Amino acid sequence: MKVSVFGAGNMGARIAEVFLKAGHAVTMIDIKEQFCEGGKKRIEGDLAGAVKRGKMTQEEMDAALANLTLSINRQDAAGSQFVMEVILERMDLKEDLLKDLDAILDKDCIIGTNTSALPISEIARAVPHRADHILGVHFFNPAHIMKLVEITRTISTDQAVIDTVVDIMKGVDKH
Repeated sequence: MKVSVFGAGNMGARIAEVFLKAGHAVTMIDIKEQFCEGGKKRIEGDLAGAVKRGKMTQEEMDAALANLTLSINRQDAAGSQFVMEVILERMDLKEDLLKDLDAILDKDCIIGTNTSALPISEIARAVPHRADHILGVHFFNPAHIMKLVEITRTISTDQAVIDTVVDIMKGVDKH
């Protein structure tokens, strides 16, 4: 599955890492190349530590990193089946991102927001015709270690979308 993660900070990078370790192709997108590179360094450090502790092989690490694409172009999310929004906790930025993604993503793409502070229903209002495919997918910090993920629906979120996200989370060893 192609996953795009918007935001390469601590949480975004660690969420990207979760999907990489599960064998998914991940595009990590941020507004500056140095942010993307910083996120990649976090992931590389975590994976190298896992190799050192015997939790994964060097080959598994190399395969995970080979599935990582860095980008500063929102268009590179095209073709994603699942998008995680992990940008700054500002409603205007989240609304702007969703409006752009509306023109980029397939209509069936699921969009999860990692927000812990903003109302997900309000975020979903940025693209009301897509609101049935938007929900909260809140990873707990540190995302690459903590097993718990909070899935939050809006009044518009389709039950099949929730079921799909629950299955996706189980597939990346989250509960």
